[in-house]
Amino acid sequence: SLRYSDVFDSWCSNSTGVEITDVERGRLAAVFFQLQSAWDAVGPALLLKTEAMFKKSFFQSEMLGTVFLCKKTPSMSMPLLINGNWFIKDSPQPADRVVDIIYHELIHTYLEDNFSYVLGSPMLTKYKNEGPGVLAHLHLIAIQKKVYLEMGLNDRIKAVIQFDSDYYSGAYKRAWEIVNQEGEDKFIDELK
Repeated sequence: SLRYSDVFDSWCSNSTGVEITDVERGRLAAVFFQLQSAWDAVGPALLLKTEAMFKKSFFQSEMLGTVFLCKKTPSMSMPLLINGNWFIKDSPQPADRVVDIIYHELIHTYLEDNFSYVLGSPMLTKYKNEGPGVLAHLHLIAIQKKVYLEMGLNDRIKAVIQFDSDYYSGAYKRAWEIVNQEGEDKFIDELK
């Protein structure tokens, strides 16, 4: 479930000095139902496919995703925070991009809860000279790509790769380059 946090945004505005306007809040309110609907349509199936692939469950059966408009805070996995600014810009991301963002953050949690032993894996050792942001995303991106492809979401994974490469050009772009070069199965196999 998704909820907007006015309290978080008020705290953020006071802490950073960057105002969140009523117009921005109104834009988010106008698309909020679409964000929740987009997640409801695809998100649960992504989670079930992930669990089936590895025969390991997500530790939490329910999560509350907090959507916010703070401009200086990224989306993150713990707590589950989703930056809503992507969806209120003059040229906003499509509402279903929220699925990709939430799934990405939930895979972070899934990996941490179920696969702590992957830290010394051969693939991470091979790429040990990459930055920590790249290393933290190699297995995650491999899972995301594998699950999307197995679910027939080929166009969607292309859009995710493009989005990540355009907006998170550093670590995400490099992680996608490595996973696409090596193939996602090399990373997936380390988790089985």
